[in-house]
Amino acid sequence: MSNQQSMMPDDERVRVGKKKRKVTKLVEVWYRASNGRGSLFFRDWVRFGRYKNEAVAQEVLRQKSGDRWFEYEVRT
Repeated sequence: MSNQQSMMPDDERVRVGKKKRKVTKLVEVWYRASNGRGSLFFRDWVRFGRYKNEAVAQEVLRQKSGDRWFEYEVRT
């Protein structure tokens, strides 16, 4: 037998799991072709982006309000 010794403790430590954090629900902005201009790709609503709060999503909606080809909406 070998004379090597392990420096690891003999008793097993109890591992504590990760703490669960409250996850905030992201706000989504969706778009589709406006005024019957829908094609194969833009007939239905498509997700444009996901944002961490309503204020940022409304800012994106304000910036995109001048787009004449697509219509946008905010969904939670």
